Amino acid sequence: DAKEAAVFLLEQGGFNLLWNKCWKASLIRGYHDFPAMKTTGQDFIFNCHAFPRAGSVISCSHLFYRYEKRSRETMVTRYLQDGYGNLKRKEIALEEMLHQFTDVPEQVLADYMIREYEVYTINLFSPKCPLSAAEKKEEIRKHILSEPAFSRICMAHPISRYSALFQRTVKTGNAGTIVRVYSVLCWFRDSCAPVYRRVRRIVNS
Repeated sequence: DAKEAAVFLLEQGGFNLLWNKCWKASLIRGYHDFPAMKTTGQDFIFNCHAFPRAGSVISCSHLFYRYEKRSRETMVTRYLQDGYGNLKRKEIALEEMLHQFTDVPEQVLADYMIREYEVYTINLFSPKCPLSAAEKKEEIRKHILSEPAFSRICMAHPISRYSALFQRTVKTGNAGTIVRVYSVLCWFRDSCAPVYRRVRRIVNS
């Protein structure tokens, strides 16, 4: 069932990808927005539109695709100037999809969106972000400590220790605390990348 499949992938990972799916052409014919979208969320939004059109989904355990991750900057790793706009487009698309399915608990939305809120927050601490500390605090107050983001973050079930750290930091309700924690964390990530990656693997293992 498409609803069951979508919820499963949202909870377990893999929903936001396109390379792990083959869509029947008749389901997506007439969808014209994808080629014009220039955002890291384009695959996710496309899937939000496609899943409700499918009556059922078939899964296959065979590996057909090799994903090679390069060290150079990509759409996933670079600083997003319109980080909040990107977040909202994905949030709206997910809300619309879950509304079409009906009877999907709010918990499903919260559990997925905490990751998006975390990505948005970390983006503010990219070396290329031009905002001052005061401006970052204001962004966090407006978009993380306000509703519905704050309630969704607080009720979510984090799937990693990093998301759990994000949740605990947000629950303080203090934008200054969030700025201090993520200034240090992102400095460590950018200045000591090899050590940071090893620590992250250990923490999440």
